Amino acid sequence: MIYVYTYLPLTNLPTLLSTVEQQPNQTAPLEPVYPVSTNGELFPWAQYRLPYSIHPVSYNLTISPDFDSMTFTGHTVINMTVLHKTKIIVFYGANLIIAKATFRVRAFDLNSIQRLVNVLENGQASNVTLLEYKPRQQLAIKFSTELKAGQFCVLTIDYSTNLSHTYDGFYNISYTEMDGVRRVLAATQFEPLSAKKTFPCFGEPSFKSIWFVLYVVCVFLVCVAPQVSVYSVPEKKQHTMYALEAASRLLEFYNNFFEINYPLKKLDYSCLSFHKLVAIPDFLAGAIENWALILMSLLGSLRTWLLFNNKINPQKYNLPNNSALPVFKRAKKTKHF
Repeated sequence: MIYVYTYLPLTNLPTLLSTVEQQPNQTAPLEPVYPVSTNGELFPWAQYRLPYSIHPVSYNLTISPDFDSMTFTGHTVINMTVLHKTKIIVFYGANLIIAKATFRVRAFDLNSIQRLVNVLENGQASNVTLLEYKPRQQLAIKFSTELKAGQFCVLTIDYSTNLSHTYDGFYNISYTEMDGVRRVLAATQFEPLSAKKTFPCFGEPSFKSIWFVLYVVCVFLVCVAPQVSVYSVPEKKQHTMYALEAASRLLEFYNNFFEINYPLKKLDYSCLSFHKLVAIPDFLAGAIENWALILMSLLGSLRTWLLFNNKINPQKYNLPNNSALPVFKRAKKTKHF
């Protein structure tokens, strides 16, 4: 190895330092590079996270599936408040075919959520164009004049898209009845990033808001108790009573244990004022708790089943108490409320 030493005379050191200090700073702040949207216009936002100038107050959402074409239509109304003046609104949407979008704005003193919704619904709307940047699954609206802090706005979007085939978003499921007839239904799996595949939204944790949701769907067979209801396909009716009894007792236990009453009128293991349990024929997540709705798998392992009949073949699972695991799973999901 060869070492090379360079000596700098001390007499030249002040001159060298002075020269370095006098050099101007050539580094300028980088300006954002705006991407191009699908229609060729510049997309008005260049970051992955959404801007904080707009905050959603509530959503009104209607979803109507068509199982013949394996598509669905959506009608989303987003009530928003303007936190900081802005000329853009940016939110999420993935592969949504926009049929129509309207926007209206009105300054209003917010006294209650319901009053705000009623006022905005009576306002005048104008058509707006949505820009889309697909790599980040973002949608945007540009305005010629600024929205001002304190204003309240309502954005209404009609759209359509395909039912998903990949167990995320709003996806289709099929199952075969005992008579051999194939049935089709659909379920949702939004966690963690798939809600935007079903409806336009501000899909980040800091944008929490109130939801009013209506799914136009077929009816499952339902088993009802005073505080709980369980939904299943018709041929599984004999397997619903155990889930119904266990969930009812779990609610009573948790009310006493936490000394906090269950906040809804009813628990459904599927409506906003009830708590429902729904057995899904093909549910990849196994089980997941939503507000007022617990979805659990109809098929799969014993650990993920909602429906269970401890009177049928009690030795099948080779367990000391073959009802323990389904109850444990139900208890875990119910506790999260």
